[in-house]
Amino acid sequence: PASGREAVERARSPQRPRAEAYLADYFTVRLPLHGDRCGGTDPGLLTGFGLRADGQPVAYVAQCGTPTRPAGYRAAART
Repeated sequence: PASGREAVERARSPQRPRAEAYLADYFTVRLPLHGDRCGGTDPGLLTGFGLRADGQPVAYVAQCGTPTRPAGYRAAART
């Protein structure tokens, strides 16, 4: 980007891929985890386990563009 403002505009663009798109492309199978085992859930965080194309299992935590709440931190620690 030519300027700081342009970099911010590109980062906030609605056409920019989000976490869900990256996870869908990276994993052949996903098992999402929901909740933090304390009754809370954070819609701004995706956590779970995925299977790559080479068969390697991977744990993932991805932010969805909203501020992370305490339940999100607990869910991430759980993963």
